[in-house]
Amino acid sequence: MKGTLGDVDGLVLSKLLSEVIATRPEELLWCVEKIADAGGGAWLVGGAVRQGMIGRKPNDWDLAVDLEPEHMLELFPDALATGVRYGTVTLRRGEYSFEATTLRGEGHYGDGRRPDSVSYSKSLAADLARRDFTFNAMAVDLTRELLHDPFEGRIDLANQRLRAVGD
Repeated sequence: MKGTLGDVDGLVLSKLLSEVIATRPEELLWCVEKIADAGGGAWLVGGAVRQGMIGRKPNDWDLAVDLEPEHMLELFPDALATGVRYGTVTLRRGEYSFEATTLRGEGHYGDGRRPDSVSYSKSLAADLARRDFTFNAMAVDLTRELLHDPFEGRIDLANQRLRAVGD
């Protein structure tokens, strides 16, 4: 397998999630493979995972990566430095754009919306643990077809339960 292996146990994708993930743009997989070839890891996160869990095709495909923004910008010369301060770059391939955010920890939220500081990490587990709700703390390894769900967000999503990470 290519790319960094997440430091969180992975589950085999459900049939429903697997079917939705199969609709991903090939351009996304190209980006993931390029990151893997550079020795990095990339995981699908956010709305794409939530939408896939309920059988809906995602509108956007966001990635969490373990390469720092500067490395991502070197690797993808057409990428946009959209939120480098927070670890986010926008990858562009063909007609598609994908946000890729470096795994991170966060400092204090002075404005209540964005952290005053971030520290980059190589830990998928730590990145998922900083998220707000359990159904937002899931990630899919596209190369291995595994779901990383350390807080059982899939169960909360199925039960339509809103639960904070750590509850």
